[in-house]
Amino acid sequence: MSDYVLMPDLEAVVRKTIADAGYSAYSSIPNSPTWPIVVVMRAGGFAAVHRYLDAARLQIDVWGGAKGDTSPTPKSTIQDMVQDIRRRVVRLEGTKVTTPVGAWISGVEDGSLIWLPDDDTGRDRYILTMEIYGRGLLPGE
Repeated sequence: MSDYVLMPDLEAVVRKTIADAGYSAYSSIPNSPTWPIVVVMRAGGFAAVHRYLDAARLQIDVWGGAKGDTSPTPKSTIQDMVQDIRRRVVRLEGTKVTTPVGAWISGVEDGSLIWLPDDDTGRDRYILTMEIYGRGLLPGE
């Protein structure tokens, strides 16, 4: 059996990238959120290269204001956030990251962008899907 390269938590890498840009980024909606927030979830993926390269399909939800908010976040602000987040995630391609986990990001594919306000909460929301390809760092990297 050949060596197995550990697959990094690519969801955590993207969430940290978004948080480092100054956005409130989580893996799920917290109990008492301060809006706007970003939620990053792994929605699927596959081993692009057996035992070596992970391809994570990520769903990035950008949540904004609702009509009852004292200071609602306008749709245009959420759109600007989504575009900035998309740019920052795409820029991960070809980079090595060491926190929150060690990973080499070999590729990023833009996915779809959907405007999907949440009927249950009355909140504005954009959903961005992306694929990110990465592997764990090899000894000496």
